[in-house]
Parts: sequence; structure tokens; C-alpha cells
Amino acid sequence: KDVELKAPKVDIAERISLGLQPSAEIQKFRTPWQNVASDLNRCDLVFTCLDGFDERRQIEAQARRYLIPMIDIG
Repeated sequence: KDVELKAPKVDIAERISLGLQPSAEIQKFRTPWQNVASDLNRCDLVFTCLDGFDERRQIEAQARRYLIPMIDIG
């Protein structure tokens, strides 16, 4: 159904995450991660939906630098 509706991956991830942990505080960013790097640095967990290998490498390095666990479903 999500594919038929062309639902953004970030919306799907939010729905699934809230289904698992309804009290989770979720911030969604539909912009290049570099535009919100300071916001990401304050997160407890970074969940990415990136398609490019270089982008994944960059955000993984950022998350590691700030000791933030990261899940990628690109």
C-alpha cells in the first residue's frame, strides 16, 4: 500500500517506530542531513533512509563522532 501511495520512507519509518514504541519522540527531516546536523547531534538514535553510499558513509561518521547509534534502511 505504501508503494502504491508513494509514501516517503521517513513517514513509513515513523509509523512503524510509533507502532513499536508509542511514546517515542520522533523528529523527521526531509532534507539533506547536513542541513540538520546540529539537531541530529542531540538525538538518542539516528534512523536513516539514505539511498547513496557516500551519504551513508558521511552520516555514519557523524553519528560515530557523537556516539549516537544509527540504523540505516537505505
